[in-house]
Order: sequence, then C-alpha cells, then structure tokens
Amino acid sequence: TDVSGTRHLVRPSGTGYVLAANHTSFFDPVLLIGTLHRLGLRPAVLATAGLWRVPLLGRALTREGYVPVHRGDRRAGDALRAAADALAEGRGVLVYPEGGLPR
Repeated sequence: TDVSGTRHLVRPSGTGYVLAANHTSFFDPVLLIGTLHRLGLRPAVLATAGLWRVPLLGRALTREGYVPVHRGDRRAGDALRAAADALAEGRGVLVYPEGGLPR
C-alpha cells in the first residue's frame, strides 16, 4: 500500500497531537492504525464502547490501549480525560469526529 502525505505527520519530539480521521468504512481504522504503527506512531484511539462487547475484540482493544467512548452516559467524560492524559504525556490521540459510520 502506498501512503502519501506522511511529511505532515512530523512533529516536535515529546509533543502531543490529535489526528481526526474520516470513518467511511470498517476498513478505515485498520488501514490508518496499521499505517501509523509502521511510521512508529501509537496514538490513543477513541472508539465506541460497543466494540468492547464483541467477544475477544474488547480484550484486544484494551490491551492495545484503546479508549472506550460511552456516548450519552455519565462515563462519557472518561474518554476525554484519557485523551487529555495522553496529550499531556506527549502521545497522540486518534478520533473519528463523525462518531461512527455514515448511514
């Protein structure tokens, strides 16, 4: 797979960053996260909490440091706190602003 535009991912060492990505198919996260890992970037990924209910997937997401987003729930702020912590540590945060696939 060819990846273009990686020069835009250069950042000063130790500074946090936010990546906002489009989410138009189920393959988007797989391709983007795979590309980021090849570039040596391992951002905290905010993902819908429903994914943690999928057998084995939830454990894998937790192991990889993904952050569940509980929409419309009193725990919704936990994801924002986790994102703020990652940024303060100089890590990146990957979000999908649409909050899911388009209908």
